[in-house]
Amino acid sequence: MKPADWITLAAVLIALLTLITSSASAARARVKTIEDAYVARYWQILDRFPTEALVCMQGSTPLSEDSQGAVRLYPRLCEDELELRQLGWVGRRTWHQ
Repeated sequence: MKPADWITLAAVLIALLTLITSSASAARARVKTIEDAYVARYWQILDRFPTEALVCMQGSTPLSEDSQGAVRLYPRLCEDELELRQLGWVGRRTWHQ
């Protein structure tokens, strides 16, 4: 092989390595963004939860419509996150937590 062929081969390998590295970084960034969005949703839902839904209070009155809506948001959040986990958009470490 001529020196020019070696240079061309090295340039192609560097370009391929750069493509792979940037793709992996983009995938990690996407996962991080999604995970951050779900953490934010979780805290928004938890902030709306009525105290009666968080602790067992005997003799408490039935939850209002708004409170019931907040309670229903949590299973939806879990369902959405499960679907994203199946797509590989939620990291293994986050999922185990």
